[in-house]
Amino acid sequence: FITRLLLSNDAVSKNLREGATVYIVPNMNPDGSAMGHLRTNKGGANLNREWQSGVYEGYDAPTLERSPEVFCVLEKMKKTGVDLFIDVHGDEQIPDNFFAGSQGIPKWSKRQEDLYIL
Repeated sequence: FITRLLLSNDAVSKNLREGATVYIVPNMNPDGSAMGHLRTNKGGANLNREWQSGVYEGYDAPTLERSPEVFCVLEKMKKTGVDLFIDVHGDEQIPDNFFAGSQGIPKWSKRQEDLYIL
């Protein structure tokens, strides 16, 4: 998918490149992955729980100290604005990858919900 998006000359890929700004984060957990951790970063934070404050009672997330990787990506998302993201996700219990939805976008709106209709 990424190779086609970046390098293909087909009309869909060309239109997307011409009409959108695309950011790619190839690995949200590079230090944890290098240590063999699937969900936690080097500091022990479960990155699946770091994306939104208020979701888990008494747990404010993310923080620059606990999960700098999530903190920095969310700050960039807030700064640039986001209409869609694709979270290609893995799980140790599932032998395949799967997509998580875009509803975690900061400041999710009705406009984005309308764009997301498949």
